[in-house]
Amino acid sequence: MLFHQLILRRPGTRVISLLLVLFCGCDSSDAPASFRVGIVSGFAPFGAISEGFREEMGRLGYREGKNIAFDFREIDPFDPRDTTQIQLLINSKVDVLVSYPTQATLMARDCARDSGIPLVFALAGIEGNDLIQSIPKPGGNITGVRYPGPDMVVKSLELIQEIAPNITHIWMGYNPGYPVSRHSLPSLRNAADRLGYHLTESPVSSPGEIGPNLQRWAEANRSAGAAILILPDDITQSREGWEIIWRNSEKYRIPIVGSGRKNFQKHTIFSLSPSLPDYGALAARQVDQILRGMPAGEIMVTTPNPKLTINYKLASELGLAVPEGMLSKADEIIK
Repeated sequence: MLFHQLILRRPGTRVISLLLVLFCGCDSSDAPASFRVGIVSGFAPFGAISEGFREEMGRLGYREGKNIAFDFREIDPFDPRDTTQIQLLINSKVDVLVSYPTQATLMARDCARDSGIPLVFALAGIEGNDLIQSIPKPGGNITGVRYPGPDMVVKSLELIQEIAPNITHIWMGYNPGYPVSRHSLPSLRNAADRLGYHLTESPVSSPGEIGPNLQRWAEANRSAGAAILILPDDITQSREGWEIIWRNSEKYRIPIVGSGRKNFQKHTIFSLSPSLPDYGALAARQVDQILRGMPAGEIMVTTPNPKLTINYKLASELGLAVPEGMLSKADEIIK
């Protein structure tokens, strides 16, 4: 049992010391000595990425307090002035920076550009920005684990036809200022046209705008075979935004599809998404390569495998008969 003090900094709050109790029976004989990794989080609900990262680093032979230390900082990725925590990590000469999700990664990339410190991202969209040069060779001093947002949104629409073929009308709320949401839209619109869905887009700038927009649409379409699609988005997947959505889903008996976050799955009939710990584990393997001497820009960007979770219990309660063939494809079934 190892005890390690980790400093957590939140914007606008004082420093909090967290005592982490870690269990690791891994052999660290092959691991290099005394490295420091700075972790930058831009979205607190994605904390399982850090957990998956630390666990995989342990499996790779790194032990906190012996041959590695982690310094965790939380930032507001939509406040361009909130780079202080990133700069503190850079000034402290960490060996590697790890960041998630997209906006926090772009901020970390800009801060670390001339520092010589490698950056490994997780759950970051690479569409519509200059984060990398290419997936096989990201270039510069950066690599990471991409978020396959557009791919999964299109696949979710295709799965609706297989799981609930009576659905024809789909509502989706999104923040037009959130990069991953914005760059998922062209693929989503094309797929909706191809599959014959009536797609209602609801741009929102705050969680409070979700309720009125969703309620108007639900009143008009709940008898027409309707569903709510959750995009990768910071507003609809915020605590407040998500609660507004699932409560209206229950009120109007309209199914929700698309969110892969574990604590959302009891309210969605199915979700297709990589698990958050998987992002962290894949990033850890890239960090290990860097600590052993490989340039970050020569390490291929990886894409995690999505997992299909079907909430058979909820689908049955809503009168949806999920075909046996679909159940056999699921990685997890909630009964």
